[in-house]
Amino acid sequence: NVPHYYLTIDLNLDSLVELRSSLNATMKDGGITVNDLLLKAAAAAMKTVPAANASWMGDFVRVYDSVDVNVVVGNGSALYAPVIRDVGRRGLAAVSDD
Repeated sequence: NVPHYYLTIDLNLDSLVELRSSLNATMKDGGITVNDLLLKAAAAAMKTVPAANASWMGDFVRVYDSVDVNVVVGNGSALYAPVIRDVGRRGLAAVSDD
């Protein structure tokens, strides 16, 4: 059994949405999504608190250097769960391209 817990919070993302609009106004191709910004924020948090980027390995805790984030997205009829690799070291546009 892997220890786990559930956490629910409410967020005001008005500033994040404004940042997204400003960034997208400067881009020629594609665009940054709110999910892209949340991925980068999660990676920054895991770099700040390395214990949040760790796995229980049976008799020890392995703390990872890179931040790989698994995201579940759906389109109404199917779910996809891509792993976005090395989010902590890559730029926002590179994360968005994935």
